[in-house]
Amino acid sequence: MARLGCDVTTVGSGRDALLMLSQPSTQPFRLLFVDILMPEVDGFEVAIRVKELFPIRSERPLIIAVTANTDLAVRERCFSIGMDGVLLKPFSLEKIKSMLNEILDRGLVSW
Repeated sequence: MARLGCDVTTVGSGRDALLMLSQPSTQPFRLLFVDILMPEVDGFEVAIRVKELFPIRSERPLIIAVTANTDLAVRERCFSIGMDGVLLKPFSLEKIKSMLNEILDRGLVSW
């Protein structure tokens, strides 16, 4: 993501992600890549809790699930709980660009 000109923050677990998001920030997070199988708090729970932290859609960061699981039920669950996209592992910079373009095309955010 840094190669796309983005500022990047990484954390080691879902719990750390939620702690970071709950802190007051002068620069809000606009996009989250959440691994479905993160330690402590999985990606599904992170997405649910992020929606609770940011109940106003325009203030919530976009949430992209990252998974190696190609099962359609996993993809459907991601979208049913409010994730904005699903990125399959392994992924490349081109796949990330494509995912972001798809989200922009759907009008979920304007940057």
